[in-house]
Amino acid sequence: DSNGYIYLYGGNEDLFVNVGQTVAAGSRIGRLGSSGPDGGKQDMIFSVFREGVPISPEEAPRG
Repeated sequence: DSNGYIYLYGGNEDLFVNVGQTVAAGSRIGRLGSSGPDGGKQDMIFSVFREGVPISPEEAPRG
């Protein structure tokens, strides 16, 4: 986004929001796929990058 942060959500089969859309805490953003390593549900992946460098999600701004 414009402040240098990128929020990455992975493992989704279907997305319910659009790139750049603001969502509230607790909002459903997608549905997990079924391509996990054991054939079960895929794990949710959440990563945050600041100016291209991965950081702890706890360090990222909210709201």
